Amino acid sequence: MRPLTGQDSERTNYVIIADCAIDWIIRPNDKQYSILSSALLKEELQVHKDMNDKKAKAIIRTVQNLSISHKRHFGGPIFNISQYLQAARGQKVSVVSVIGTNKESEDYKNALENIGVDTRCLLRREGTMPVCLYVYKDSEHQLPRVWRGNVSGEPYLPQSPFYNEFLNSHDVLVLAVANPKTAVVSIKNFVNTIAYNPGPYLKFFPFEQTRFTEIIPKTHILSANKEETEVIKINLGLKQMTELFQRYEGLEYIITTLGKDGSEIHKKDGQSYRYDPKEDNKSINQKAIVDDVGAGDAYFATALHYIMRGMNVSDIVMAATRAAQQSLLHPSAVDIRLLKEDASPFPSIIKVGNGH
Repeated sequence: MRPLTGQDSERTNYVIIADCAIDWIIRPNDKQYSILSSALLKEELQVHKDMNDKKAKAIIRTVQNLSISHKRHFGGPIFNISQYLQAARGQKVSVVSVIGTNKESEDYKNALENIGVDTRCLLRREGTMPVCLYVYKDSEHQLPRVWRGNVSGEPYLPQSPFYNEFLNSHDVLVLAVANPKTAVVSIKNFVNTIAYNPGPYLKFFPFEQTRFTEIIPKTHILSANKEETEVIKINLGLKQMTELFQRYEGLEYIITTLGKDGSEIHKKDGQSYRYDPKEDNKSINQKAIVDDVGAGDAYFATALHYIMRGMNVSDIVMAATRAAQQSLLHPSAVDIRLLKEDASPFPSIIKVGNGH
């Protein structure tokens, strides 16, 4: 196992296994929000084999029929996380995922390459890009996001004898809501650091189908939100998440995001730090929030970067928190400041990159 700390402070090579997506951020007025809510409720009251697909089509149809304000953005964990890790100058970021054959798919691939991401393992399948739909009236009124997987519904694995060699040329393998079957195959022969965020699979899939118990023994950094940690504790019979340290020798960090209640990170050696927004006089005003799309990815990417620099737990939590808060202040997950060639990354990433 490659050590988590003491690596070359100037360069870490990451490979991210996750979904690509086009985010639709839909901003209805009060009446339109009510109509969209009714459209979703109608679909949920039916028995559908492909419930998400039906709900997605209902939202898109309603948006188009009523000309509801919406914008499309590059998104999904692949783009969201890549932009942060790539913004820390000197890093190498590669991705394993799948896109379609439509123009949006080509534009997505080009956008990744424009920020320096290695897309050699970005596979193509006949069809359209995955879509994630966000109905966002304001920070207090938003509907559950709806995912339409399209070409990413099945595992995406490069069929090459050199796939393992490609993965092992990287220091860190990042599983960010990755297809469980893809994740299990990819980690089998990986010898360096693994960072794992199982995400909504824990909420929407039977626990055994998430393959969590196959992935966690090789995981060094685990990240989950409050709801996901409850699923893990119930299914593994845990009273506290930190009990995982005793069960799995390689696990070094547990990251837990708590939404409006902040976040916490625990380290195997006993270090821990909890961020409470109520105790932070620099916490952002709720009225300033534009949307919360991608805030979790901002936190995960920044925390991961700090961990790989061997920073202390309190610095990791605060840097990740500031990145997530900043994400709330601009539309979509994409921060255009990070995409500019001469842009300066977030202060948290600059701090880490300079080793301060």
